[in-house]
Amino acid sequence: MSDYVIGIIFDSQLEKVALITDDESSEHKGKFGFVGGEILFNEDWYTSIARHVMGDLGIWIDQDIWVPAGGVVNKGSSVIVLAAASDQINKAEHLPEDRELMIAPLDDLPDNIIRNVPELIGQALSAIQYAQEQGNIRGEVL
Repeated sequence: MSDYVIGIIFDSQLEKVALITDDESSEHKGKFGFVGGEILFNEDWYTSIARHVMGDLGIWIDQDIWVPAGGVVNKGSSVIVLAAASDQINKAEHLPEDRELMIAPLDDLPDNIIRNVPELIGQALSAIQYAQEQGNIRGEVL
């Protein structure tokens, strides 16, 4: 079984979300989804998502502001969903040339998104808002 992590990154006002086109899955190729990938054998969730965000977007989202937002087990793989609120999304400067980044307003998501994106956005918003209310975000929202 492989373990994967995806990161849902909002702006600090929780009004916009970073979406990136998929370049690997034939089912999702060209559709907008989230940054993420495989968790390496020596990584925890937070280290893995920081590596994927840096590799795909060229930005650092501090590990301390990620909050767990759910997970899925499907076809022999587990996927951990993490969420963060950071205005670093506006500074994304590196993107593989075959992928596209969109900072989308939550009330105007693109039509060509992966099927479960809206549901995961709702889960992630709830997780961040709950963590903020409880004071459980490990770091400051940037």
